[in-house]
Amino acid sequence: MNQLSDRFLTIFKELEGKLVSISNLKGGYIGYSRALDECHKRKNPPILGDNDIYNFLRSASDLRNILSHENDVCLPTEKFVDRFAELAEEIIHPLTVMDICTKKENLIIARPDSKLISIVDRMVDKHLSHVPVIDKGAVVGVFSQSTFYQYFQSNRSLKVDSESTISDFVKETDYLAHIDEIFIFVPKHLRAYNLMKYLYKKNPKEKKVSAIFVTENGKPFEFLLGMITQTDILKAKLD
Repeated sequence: MNQLSDRFLTIFKELEGKLVSISNLKGGYIGYSRALDECHKRKNPPILGDNDIYNFLRSASDLRNILSHENDVCLPTEKFVDRFAELAEEIIHPLTVMDICTKKENLIIARPDSKLISIVDRMVDKHLSHVPVIDKGAVVGVFSQSTFYQYFQSNRSLKVDSESTISDFVKETDYLAHIDEIFIFVPKHLRAYNLMKYLYKKNPKEKKVSAIFVTENGKPFEFLLGMITQTDILKAKLD
């Protein structure tokens, strides 16, 4: 048996134990396939609700059965084992939102009294579309590319100079009232795969989620711990 086969069988055994635990099935022998079927039926974890992923993991059971006889009828490819390992890791050690977010200390943030021109310059330099506005550690607003447009629509005038501050254009709790986008808060212990449900519109009239803020318990008034954008989610390959 080669190294790829050994690696696959080691991961398979660990994943089997995790699936049996998650399935919460009782009575009689409970193996990989039975546990996988139950998890798929319950869509727990949600990743197993994906039929392509379920079918792939189901095929792994057949491969394990062949390899366990050590007859070298077939051997796994590196690509197969790598994908199996990636999916197993996501099930055994699922990422939390804190694992994929940009931590507060690495964010560019604004304060109500921050000079507008300074924030805009930094956004352009870093190619940012949204900057959280922080007061006493909590998010009180969001400055975005659409802020000026929204301000003009509400006030029918727009005056900007070197003394203009963020608070002149972003009012407290404005993240609740953006024209075409919304911002949500999630608790730090939330599993990252649960974020996918927030990103897809159920109908064209729904506002898009432009940023997700991570706090201790998912409450707006709590200290900001991190921020998640679609870029972060794509990097984490949650979909």
